[in-house]
Amino acid sequence: MQAVLLAAGQSSRFYPFKSLGHKSYFLLLDKPIIFHTLRSIQQTDIKEVLIVVQKKDEFCDYLSSLFPSLSIQFIEQPTAEGMGDALLRVSEYIKNDFFLLHAHHVDFDQFYSEMILAKNSADGVFLAKRTQNISRYGVLKLEGERVVEIIEKPAKGSEPSNLRLIGIYLLPLSFLHILKNTPLEHYNFESALSNFVKKNIFHVTITNKEVVTLKYPWDIFSVSHFLLDRINPYVSHTANVAQTAIIKGNVIVEDGATISEGAKIKGPCFIGKNVFIGDNSLIRNYTVINENCVIGANTEIRNSIFQSGTKIHSGFVGDSVIGKNVSLAAGFYTANKKLNRGEITVKTAKGEERTGLRSLGVCIGDNVRVGIRVTTMPGTIIGEDAIIGPSTTVMKNVPESTRYYTVFQEIIEKNVTK
Repeated sequence: MQAVLLAAGQSSRFYPFKSLGHKSYFLLLDKPIIFHTLRSIQQTDIKEVLIVVQKKDEFCDYLSSLFPSLSIQFIEQPTAEGMGDALLRVSEYIKNDFFLLHAHHVDFDQFYSEMILAKNSADGVFLAKRTQNISRYGVLKLEGERVVEIIEKPAKGSEPSNLRLIGIYLLPLSFLHILKNTPLEHYNFESALSNFVKKNIFHVTITNKEVVTLKYPWDIFSVSHFLLDRINPYVSHTANVAQTAIIKGNVIVEDGATISEGAKIKGPCFIGKNVFIGDNSLIRNYTVINENCVIGANTEIRNSIFQSGTKIHSGFVGDSVIGKNVSLAAGFYTANKKLNRGEITVKTAKGEERTGLRSLGVCIGDNVRVGIRVTTMPGTIIGEDAIIGPSTTVMKNVPESTRYYTVFQEIIEKNVTK
């Protein structure tokens, strides 16, 4: 059995994190997401993995070196031409039945055995989950146990079921012949698959488990929560933990980290290599602080992710995603809930997007500089290399490489009578 990982798209919906390349390269627990996916594959009987990337580079060699028990091949897809094109590029290396999945599926091993079992009585197997708001997904139409049609983003009220595709497929080798004879366009994979199920027996594995998704930056929380729920507590012997610091629950503290006097870490949390946590800081509720970050004294961080090399002087960060090498000056505060406690929507390049979240702070791209006493409103996005001036409230999205600040009016009154 082989697995094909898709890691070559533009990840445009993952803005503002654009400089890292594919979204599966985003760091969680000091490792890229695709590392955790490969580790999940390693827990199964699969020994061969084909990874579609935009370009083979040193990172590919590094990734291979971490998994000597897996035979990993990298195949290039220089331009984003869709899943069908990606699969055709690896087709010559596929020998028999194979799994096809997106590179962020760190939860793959949770479904492997069940899908293999379902394959015994079918040509192929889909993974699906019952979902209430189904109209944004690929939806399955069933006759008995058999899938007879896939309907992409059905109109509200016309959904054939409440089963949405998850993005892990167990496919037969014969599917590639149908794909090769399907006209090449961005959604030719979906077209070929829809035609294939009408002539072949496909079953569905329905899961009640939480599944990870990764389209938008706020989706990263589903991935981090999955990983943090499965960690074993560990404090490196090279970490410097003050006697008055408190570490409670499932927490990992990596090599060279410093936890200063009075600091509290309430798990599940991850503190990466050489991270500095200042005096009396509070780190809690599914926070991931990757390597070489600095968290200043008296700072509170809740359910947030810091990429490597980021520094904050003081303040509160809640339900937020902060990029690499970001500098947050003293008094930085994220508003993470609406006043009416309703669902938070985010303005994207394609319009207003519902998040399904009632707690969401800010998403900040790499290399952003933020001045003193800055506040951000729920669901705002700040692009890479932006500069936010002091005493500013960020009420809307800030484009990359933009200077954004509040204009102050200086008022000087002389000879004021007391």
